[in-house]
Amino acid sequence: MSGTRRARPITLSAIALVTMLLAACAPGAPSRTEPASAPGSAPGSAPAPTVRKTFTLTMQDEPVAFIRNLHTNIQGDIGREAQYIFHNSLFVELEYETYHPQLAAELPSFENGTWRLNPDGTMDTVWKLRPGVKWHDGVPFTSADLMFTYELNKDIELTPLTSATTRMASASAPDDLTFIVHWSAPYAVADRDTLPEIAPQHLLEAPYRANKATFLGDSHFTDDFIGLGPYRLTTWAHGAYIEATRFDDYYQGRPKLDSLVIRFARDPNAAIASILSGGVDMVSSSSSAGIDLDAALEVQRRWEGTGNQVIANQTGRVFVAEPQFRPEFTRPANGVSNLAVRQALYHAVDRKTLSEVMTHSLSPTADSYFLPFDPLRPQMESFIPQYPFDPARARQLMADAGWTPGPDGVLVNGASGARFDLEIRGRQGAGNDKTISIIADGWKATGVAAVELIEPTALLADRSYESTRSGFLIVGPSGSAFYEGVAKEHTRSIPTAENGWRGSNYGAYSNPHLDELIDRLQEAIDPRDRLPLHQQLVYEHMANVVTLPLYWQVVPELLLKGVSGPRTSQKRTTTNIFEWDKA
Repeated sequence: MSGTRRARPITLSAIALVTMLLAACAPGAPSRTEPASAPGSAPGSAPAPTVRKTFTLTMQDEPVAFIRNLHTNIQGDIGREAQYIFHNSLFVELEYETYHPQLAAELPSFENGTWRLNPDGTMDTVWKLRPGVKWHDGVPFTSADLMFTYELNKDIELTPLTSATTRMASASAPDDLTFIVHWSAPYAVADRDTLPEIAPQHLLEAPYRANKATFLGDSHFTDDFIGLGPYRLTTWAHGAYIEATRFDDYYQGRPKLDSLVIRFARDPNAAIASILSGGVDMVSSSSSAGIDLDAALEVQRRWEGTGNQVIANQTGRVFVAEPQFRPEFTRPANGVSNLAVRQALYHAVDRKTLSEVMTHSLSPTADSYFLPFDPLRPQMESFIPQYPFDPARARQLMADAGWTPGPDGVLVNGASGARFDLEIRGRQGAGNDKTISIIADGWKATGVAAVELIEPTALLADRSYESTRSGFLIVGPSGSAFYEGVAKEHTRSIPTAENGWRGSNYGAYSNPHLDELIDRLQEAIDPRDRLPLHQQLVYEHMANVVTLPLYWQVVPELLLKGVSGPRTSQKRTTTNIFEWDKA
């Protein structure tokens, strides 16, 4: 490949056209004034106006449903940004790997006696809940809601068991503000992986008992959602926008904004036009379809001196190319199932160019799932096998695996005579078309007949679609040392027809030694025990090229002058939505 690719700039005429269309389709005005009595005003005097604060936010991804973990047809992070607005959990990650209590009064800890290892090898965690928390319909939130949520998450007819729920042996609620989980084995991240999405018992228990087959279609997961967050859903115009109002009985206090409007604009041009027109206060791109940096930097140039902001957010999450390991689907035969072929393909990926194009070199080159700024990274370096960009080495490894160039330069298998036709696909958005093109160029130079494909958005709800592909899938972003970055490659997470194609291991990789290391790491409570397991695990993962880490995600957030609160150093912008305000 010659030179560095850059995104095609968004033209002013395209933005102007989209701006006019948005203005015609927008829900109500973003703010209004209402009369209010001014203290000390004379009888009969005109009341002083009070400005209602309405915050308008553009997102690329529209939710499918809330309480996402039960809806296993939801791919990746789709809708997660919106969920934080309406719903809270026991805890929340506000900074990288730093968790704070939310509905819980405090996180379980050994010091407070609420996290206990038992002599028989089991474990208990005690969650003390905040008093006075209410659902949006005014019903008190209690430990009974957690008991019901526990039951839902243990029901394999609804959702596959996870690393956490596999180890949860039982639960109890001795009083309204105490929830205890008894674990069959230690679980090192129990303080961040215990029923993260809570279901309202008073609304959902009856439909659950009545008919499990139709349960997840209940309107309380969508249009009639009742949550525990600072804002409550009032209107959902599917395909267009969601309107929300402040929940005055929110347990952390009165939210600063009176209402929120979330507009959905799958097209990045439309998202940018919405804020250039002044019709929205913020464009959030920390979703799968985010604004690319080239477009954001053009906006930044236009905004110079205005007080409006474009912020580049390094999320600590990595995009990977995931192979297909199912022999009945992978093509060509004797291709990516061969370790030497996977090594060759990784050597043929120009990750430096990927970082330049996708992040403007704001993130380092990815060489594993282990984050470059993780405190443990210096102690991991020597355990990470390296695959530098080296087309000559890639061609040699292909030859070693029995693939040599045919008359047209495309690799041919010496035993079967098959051509090396290899599909690489990605979901729409996030610049996946550019990512796929860069990867395909490197592979073609190695003799691979790479076929580039962007998946139709309509098929993302089809659970089997990505699991039965023939080649590579761009997956991401994922991150967090092992918790998200590698634990999802456990054999138990493989989607199958038998489990309704539910699970995060889309490529169906299975390695008993990797499984054992994941399990041991998840059960290692003492940090001194975890370090050598981290080292073994990252070596096992990268030596076997389970996935091809590509680049670390950088996403831009576009904010109008006067907007305050959105964080810029975390995975998901809206986790602190309660703190947001506008001048």
